[in-house]
Amino acid sequence: MASVNSSTSSSSSATSPTTTPSLKDKRTVKRKRNDVWDYFEQKGDGLYCLLYKCLLESNAKSTGGMIYHLSKYHAQEHKIFRDKQPKRVRTDDILPLDSERSKFLTNIISEFIIRDLEPISFVNSSKTLRKLMKLIEPAYVIPTRNYFRDNVIRRLYEEVSTELRT
Repeated sequence: MASVNSSTSSSSSATSPTTTPSLKDKRTVKRKRNDVWDYFEQKGDGLYCLLYKCLLESNAKSTGGMIYHLSKYHAQEHKIFRDKQPKRVRTDDILPLDSERSKFLTNIISEFIIRDLEPISFVNSSKTLRKLMKLIEPAYVIPTRNYFRDNVIRRLYEEVSTELRT
């Protein structure tokens, strides 16, 4: 690690190569985000496949490109990589938005938003709401704020507006 000379001025130390870590130092400190990096290594401007012992093409420098390379040239390793990935929720386990239970829960959430004067974005940002709904009904997926705005809140507005006119 480079040391900082305390006798240098702050303006010269900011541009001095001895005071700022190089890009290589930053890369080694940075945590790998995807398991696909177990099969690749950063080499200069490119990526080096540790299995195939070659540099990847320029269009394969993203994790998607690396995963594609694994699937095309290393089927067995690709299967191992895929098996390590978290399983996605099956769509047949999700409660449809048009089901009675889903409509009921959506109306409860919209009533909560309206009565407590919460912003509609609350449905996307509240971790507590997601946790609560997961406990109440694990198969229920909270609709997006756009769904609430365009469908639920608008429908409730029309109902209340009609009621007040009569």
